[in-house]
Amino acid sequence: MQDQNKVIHDINSSISAISQSLSLINDNWKNNPEIVEKILPLVLEKAVSLEEQWNQAKNIIKNKG
Repeated sequence: MQDQNKVIHDINSSISAISQSLSLINDNWKNNPEIVEKILPLVLEKAVSLEEQWNQAKNIIKNKG
């Protein structure tokens, strides 16, 4: 149960970080491209991390069924 809660927390955290970063990119891509250049690689890393977390969640779900 603790692993499940951690994975859920990690997924929620990753989704929130990606969402906030995309909003920042959207607000600044024209006027401040430097910040976009700094943030975009981090968003891509977080997306890879989210995919790994989702795979962990799927494994937890499969093992319960």
